[in-house]
Formats: sequence, C-alpha cells, structure tokens
Amino acid sequence: MSETKTDDSERRSLLASSSRLPSYSSVDPAPLDASDGKVVEPSARDIRWVLAGLWSAVFLGALDGTIVATLLAPIGSDFNKAHQASYLGTSYLLSVCCFTPLYGRLSDILGRKGAMLLALSLFTTGTALCGVRRRRFAFLFQIPFLALSFVLVALKVNVKLPAQQRTPREKFMRIDWFGSTTLVSTVGTLLLAISLKSSEGYEWSDPIVCGLLGMSLVSCVAFLWVEACWAVEPVMPMRLLLQRTPLASSISNFIVAYSMLYNIPLYFSAVRALTSTDSGMRLLPHSVALSCGSVFAGWYMRRTGKFWSLTVCTALIILGANIAISTWNENTPGWHLWLDVVPSGFGVASFITTTLIALIAAVKKEDMAIATGISYLFRTTGQVLGVSLSGAFMQAQLLSNLRERIRGPDAEEIIRQIRHSTTIIPTLSPELRKAAVDSYALSIRTVFICQAVVAFLAFLASLPIEERPLPGSMQEQEEQNKRRQSAAPDAESAT
Repeated sequence: MSETKTDDSERRSLLASSSRLPSYSSVDPAPLDASDGKVVEPSARDIRWVLAGLWSAVFLGALDGTIVATLLAPIGSDFNKAHQASYLGTSYLLSVCCFTPLYGRLSDILGRKGAMLLALSLFTTGTALCGVRRRRFAFLFQIPFLALSFVLVALKVNVKLPAQQRTPREKFMRIDWFGSTTLVSTVGTLLLAISLKSSEGYEWSDPIVCGLLGMSLVSCVAFLWVEACWAVEPVMPMRLLLQRTPLASSISNFIVAYSMLYNIPLYFSAVRALTSTDSGMRLLPHSVALSCGSVFAGWYMRRTGKFWSLTVCTALIILGANIAISTWNENTPGWHLWLDVVPSGFGVASFITTTLIALIAAVKKEDMAIATGISYLFRTTGQVLGVSLSGAFMQAQLLSNLRERIRGPDAEEIIRQIRHSTTIIPTLSPELRKAAVDSYALSIRTVFICQAVVAFLAFLASLPIEERPLPGSMQEQEEQNKRRQSAAPDAESAT
C-alpha cells in the first residue's frame, strides 16, 4: 500500500488541472477535518478566493516596482540628488536580492500561510511609510488592496506542511545565512564602487573604489566556497548549475532582468517634460502586460505541454520591443510611447514563466524548491546589477554630453544643477534647455541601445534550454484518453 501511494505521488501533475490545486509530495494543500482526520478537498469557491488573495499581492508587488521606477526622478529632484536617484532602485532591489533566497527556508519554519502574512505585513508597513512623505499618494492608495489581500490569505489560505523531525530552531540554523551575507556583500560593494566612479566622480585608482572592488572580489570567492563546500542547504547549489537546462535558464533570467524600466520614466520627465503622474500612466500598460504575459504563458504550456518555442518567441518579442524603444526621438509620436512598452512587459513576464517551468522540469522532484530559489536569485541579482550599471553608465554619458554642449565660466555649476534636478530644465534659457534635453536624450538612448544588445544575449542564452514533457498538460491528457479508448475494444475482445 505505501509503495503504491508513493508511486502515485511521484506521478502527480506538474501542470495540474485548473479545477484542483497543484499538489506535490512535500505539501498537502487540503486541510484536515478535525473530526475524523480525513482530507477535505477545497471547493472551487475557496480556490478562487485563495487565488484572488495571492494574485492581488503579486500584482501589487509588480505595480509597486513600477511606482518606484516612476518616482525616482521626482524624488531625486526633490532632494537635489537626481544623479543619485538610481540608489533608490538599487537599494529596493538589493533588499529583494537579499531576502528572496532566505524566504523559501523561512516559509518552512513559519508555514506557507505565516510566511505570506509576514510578507504582506512588511510590504504594507513599508508602503505606508513611503506614502507619508510629501505628494506620495501613489503608495497610499495601495494600502486598502494590501489589507484585502491580507484578510483573504488569513481566512482562506490553509496549506499544510508535512510533519518533520526537525524543530523550528534546527531548521532556522540550517538557513544559509553566510551564503546570503557574502552574496549581498559581493553585489553591494561592486555596485557602490561603480556608483562612486560614475555618479560622484571618483577615479578607478581611488583607494575607496579599489578597496570596494577588492572586497567584492573576496566576497565573491567566499560565496562560491560557501555554496560549494560549506552550506548544508545552499541558496545556490552548484550541482544544479552543472546541468544544461538549469544553467541556461539561470543565465537567461540573469540577463533578461537587466531592466530598462527605471530609465523610461527618466526619459519621460527629462526629455518629454512629463509630470510623474503622466509618466506613471504611460507605464501602466507595462504593468498590465506583465500580468497578461504570465497568464498567457501558463495557459499555453497547460494546453500544449511545451515551452521551448514559446521561450524563444518571447525572447524575440523582448528584443523587438527594446529595438523599438531605442529608436525614440523628438519626432516619435505619443502613441508609440504608450504602446512600445507593452510587448516588453508581456515578453519579460512570459519569458520568466517559461524558463522557470523549464528549470523545474529539468530537475528531480526533491530539487524543485531549490531550483525555484535559484531562478529568483539570478533574476533579482540581474535586476540589481542592471539598474545600478545602467544608471551609472547613463550618468557618465550625461556628464560627458553636457560638458560638450555647455561651456563658459559657470558651465560646471549649471551642469551640476541639471544633473542634480530634472525640474530645473524647464526654467533654463532656450539654449541651455535644448542642450540639457539633447544630452539626456542621447544618454538615455545609449542605455536603450545597450538594453537591446542585452536582450539579444538573453535570446542566445535561452537557445540551449531543452524541451521536456510537462505532465498534466491538456495535450497529454487527450493522448491518454485516446489510448484508453483504443485499448477498451481490445480488452473486450480478449475477454
């Protein structure tokens, strides 16, 4: 009996039927009836409420990233530090990079429901604190939706974890704290060194820059050693990265996460002279496309049982969108600014979803959770590096372009003011205003071109991903039904 039960659990669908919750051997999503201990299947209505709570939180997370990107320029200008605005996006994403690999282990200690409620509590608190600043209604309006998501999760989500021998303290001690610390040290010191060079005018030979680069290198070596030799449950197991599909999926996620989202609002505000509200409205289709891309990718894989062709096609969509955005100039019509961001959001969401499924399908069942963590680790690290490097490169180009166009006794002071606050541009004389706008336009366009090159590299990185069958797809179920129907007459004739 026990062997049969184990075999059945091993054959459970990776893409489960839409009428049931996905189930794996490590998680029992159905609550137990206290009276007789039997498993109670959740109703379709309960499942819809659970999905509503989870989807609302995921959507608000994506929307919050868009809001942060939109408000970088005005917040930086308010503090007269627009040239350091990328620090906001970097710190936001660096915290995501730090806590993402830890949260999977933390959910084993707190339980899925407890971990979700903790995340929503922290999210709501941080959003509220950001909203109490001047003119920050963009954060405050999210609070009611976050509260609704918290209530839905608290009342409806009830994922049971299997009984384990380890105590919560033992599981807490097995978390890869050292690996996470050395990872953050590696990325953080590297980003700080690059930012000091590009935004603050430090030389590469400066002792502070050299020291930070040396610390980054030492931390990187320590991180690799910890993950390969020391950590009991590493956040990035090296054995999985030696396999073809996990490696290709991780690298492509790392590259595609190099996001232009934090540079588009700067283009709208500095070049097109749009308000932060107008900039945010033009990015709203991008947020909607993100949600649609993930849903479409799930529907496609559920129906066909395949993911390689969709992965490659969405990589090409991302490349096309980046090329279109890199052609923006003063003659680009307004509707282009609205629509060109849509395929980028749709393609990135679909690409991330398909590569995640490809990664999960390529590893053993006991490694699925680890593989998911690796995907998020590479993605968030790529986001942090992408935002910081693109911001540093853009500021270096901007400084060079401004010095070419603005000369005279007060040139350096004018350049400093333009770099520190984009709100000063409309108040300048016509000649200086044109010089500032042209300098911003050329600098940001250079970053967009680099983004198109990176998108092409993501396309190349996705090609080695191997196609694997996805259990539970509609195609597989139809084929099984046909085999059963064809086998039935043979069984009757044999009888």
